[in-house]
Amino acid sequence: EQEWNIDFFVRRGCAIRLSRREVTPDALRRAVEALLNDPCAKEVAERMQDTYRQWNGPQRTADYLVDHFFGAEGSA
Repeated sequence: EQEWNIDFFVRRGCAIRLSRREVTPDALRRAVEALLNDPCAKEVAERMQDTYRQWNGPQRTADYLVDHFFGAEGSA
């Protein structure tokens, strides 16, 4: 799942993939600075944030878990 998530954001332009071999303090700093200084990355990240906010993930997850484990009424 984490691999899919990073690929998703890299394709949209608001993330940079670093392999385990590439991760150093300097490489990480350069990647973060590149994203922070890229207006397109900021715009995409803000759109993704708005999308996730609209999904209301925590509530939907809680509803799913209650329905899945306790039935539609939430009782065991």
